[in-house]
Amino acid sequence: PYDKTVHELSFEEAYFKYCKNEFEGNYNPFGKTFRFLSTYRLIEPYKTTLVNHNEIEKVLREFLERSTDNQSVYRQVLDSGKFTADEVFYDMMLLLFAGFDTTSHAVVSALYCLHKYPDTLVELKAALKKNGILDLDPSTGPELKTLYEECDYLNYFIKETIRFDPPAIHSIMYLAKEDLTICGIPIKAGSNITMDYFMLHYNPTEWAKPLEFIPERFNPESEYFFKPNSKETRDPKSYIPFSFGIRNCAGQ
Repeated sequence: PYDKTVHELSFEEAYFKYCKNEFEGNYNPFGKTFRFLSTYRLIEPYKTTLVNHNEIEKVLREFLERSTDNQSVYRQVLDSGKFTADEVFYDMMLLLFAGFDTTSHAVVSALYCLHKYPDTLVELKAALKKNGILDLDPSTGPELKTLYEECDYLNYFIKETIRFDPPAIHSIMYLAKEDLTICGIPIKAGSNITMDYFMLHYNPTEWAKPLEFIPERFNPESEYFFKPNSKETRDPKSYIPFSFGIRNCAGQ
């Protein structure tokens, strides 16, 4: 039980502790069987997670209120008068937490793939050298950004990394407000619906050798660019690491 003790944690430590408690709570048999226990935070780890959540929110709100930077995104959106303070706050927190975990995940995945697939590393180094990227100072700013965007193999590698190990494996939950049928599957009102990105990225009807790491599959001139054993292009929604439509991920 929560004993009201306070421990000073770094942002990273607090973030992963919070997420771990929330994850464990979602799979707690009591919380799943008796939903009201989790909804109203009547059992652990929901009780502790609620305390942590409230404390994080309190600290962040106080930080934002002390801000005197009128050019910050938070202040500009808040001063526009189009949104309430709560709406702006929760959107800022969504961007902060979603951007922190997904970005670090993608970077670590990229480094892992370079180590696991040395041929890809050799190819990428050659492409970076050919495009003059290795000869530039990283502080050159806009020029380096342009060179990155023009380096085709670098973009193929990044896309394949995110296909191979997407930062998010499914979309947010959608609640069915009424009985409906999607692709012939009946869904009862009250059901939670989510879209599985992982399954889409490994769909053998869309991807040739989906279990293999092949950056060239994003090269329009490669045989892997098409569906297996055909010249038909893949479905645009077979690769959606940032979802799609008007509610796609702002972090992309």
